[in-house]
Amino acid sequence: MSQVAIEFKAELTPVTAAPAWQVLVTVGKPSLLIAPRVSPRTQRYLREREINFFDLTGNAFWRLDSPGLFICLTADSDASKAQPFVRRRKLGGKKAGRLLRHICDTKPPYSVSELASTLTIDPGNVSRYLDLLHNEGLVERKARGVVTHVDWEGVLRRWSEDYKRPAEHRFHDPRGAEHFLKSLKSAKSRYVLSGVVAAGSYAPHTVANSALCYCEDVGAFGAAFGLQRSDRNSNVTLAAPFDEIVYARTQTRDGRVVAAPTQVVIDLLIGRGRELSQAEELIRWMRDMEEAWRG
Repeated sequence: MSQVAIEFKAELTPVTAAPAWQVLVTVGKPSLLIAPRVSPRTQRYLREREINFFDLTGNAFWRLDSPGLFICLTADSDASKAQPFVRRRKLGGKKAGRLLRHICDTKPPYSVSELASTLTIDPGNVSRYLDLLHNEGLVERKARGVVTHVDWEGVLRRWSEDYKRPAEHRFHDPRGAEHFLKSLKSAKSRYVLSGVVAAGSYAPHTVANSALCYCEDVGAFGAAFGLQRSDRNSNVTLAAPFDEIVYARTQTRDGRVVAAPTQVVIDLLIGRGRELSQAEELIRWMRDMEEAWRG
């Protein structure tokens, strides 16, 4: 029989996990942290450091030497399963997205007041979002709350847990996605490409057979390019931008306007299959080329 030292945390993040674990291991027994919910970001942090944990949604990492035991489970991360113990704070909505795009696109330092003024967001909201990111180990703050470091990759992955495009509509171009992309060179209204096709303009890998395009008036934009609404056989997705920040730091590649890498990544991270693999390729490119895209 083996005795285990256990600590229950109402909220388990990289910031709260480290000190709790240090106290547990001094007991000299196998240790385990338990929480209502452990976010995917925190799960990665704990597994990388071999910190044992369980949560009430079914995620677990537990290694025992005597008796020999190893459990590693990744389950449904639905926060509702952890109720009524904790209410998960979210990073959804236009204001959160505006802030997250900005701190990923630009290097610190910056203060709450500077961010609030630049982004036209209430200082209280900025402070709350930064507190959340700080508690999850994604930003570092010094005196008076000044942000001194941003883990942009971690922020994007954390944002993807809550990010949703406000509205998107699927269309079919009978002449193919490539025809639509070529036609964009003559576009009369504002747009920006994202997703796989935009990722390929930064870190080319495979030819895209579909396109994601943000525009102001989906119906008028689709009609201007002869697109047909189609859910089954779509090769073009037109989406309404969640905020003006979608159009920030765009680039023109081959005569087409493409979104900033941070926007492209977040759109890929909420996808599936090929989109997720393309997201990882683009993130690798962003790590290597940070000086080129981050201001």
